Amino acid sequence: LDDVDFYLVAWGHSASGHPPRDPPQLMREDFSGSGMVSCGWVTSAPSRRSWAVDFDAEVHAWGTTHHLPKLTQDQRDRVSLVTCDVMASHENGVPPVDVVVGNNFSWQCWHQDEALEAYLWGVRQGLRPGGMLVLDAFGGTSISHDSYEEISNHDITLEDGRPARFSYVYEQMNCQAGGHMTIGVSFKFTDGSVMKHAFKYAWRVRPVGLVREAMLRVGFKTVCLFVDWNDDTGAYRHGTEPTDPQEWSKMCEEEEYKSCYIVAYA
Repeated sequence: LDDVDFYLVAWGHSASGHPPRDPPQLMREDFSGSGMVSCGWVTSAPSRRSWAVDFDAEVHAWGTTHHLPKLTQDQRDRVSLVTCDVMASHENGVPPVDVVVGNNFSWQCWHQDEALEAYLWGVRQGLRPGGMLVLDAFGGTSISHDSYEEISNHDITLEDGRPARFSYVYEQMNCQAGGHMTIGVSFKFTDGSVMKHAFKYAWRVRPVGLVREAMLRVGFKTVCLFVDWNDDTGAYRHGTEPTDPQEWSKMCEEEEYKSCYIVAYA
């Protein structure tokens, strides 16, 4: 499943035991970066619209140059790149939507519980009746200590048409009690050059149970966890059935790294 396919699967679970409901049409992509998921959303059905929200005008400019030209004119007309803080999306013209997604773990930028809860409350107010919020999360024994991982040999084509290869470097640094950590993302190239910490984040990785409780406090009716897994070939897959929260906690105690989607239904 790609991201959009997963959202549709999760949407179907909210109607479990009830008559089928209409598919979602409107999506808000928080912390959108270049808006790639928003572009995928509008290509999945001709009636769908998306709003990609990020405060970084540079990444939106990149998406305008690289993602939007791949769409038809009709699809481009149904994508809006909104450059603002995700907390101010309504004031910047984003209407109530069926689905809000927050990818790349960026919602973990809020270290204070009150700030995270304010975001969740704002999302709840920005959903149409029966809407849902999807956040990605991770856990495991590795979050308690610093780590370094290098994933080699990614082949790309440069803008001038030349082939190139790079390695992706993920560093988890300054890990402290309470889930506080710094994440650094670097790139190594075959010519020996290094783009050190091209991206750097200060996160607080909370237990999923605490996030679930906060979602319920701000008015979501139910919260489900969908755990990612690796198939027999080692390929990364999204879970398609909810996992019991206690089972998730057990996985995080026994495995070095696990990721999941937290899905809250309004």
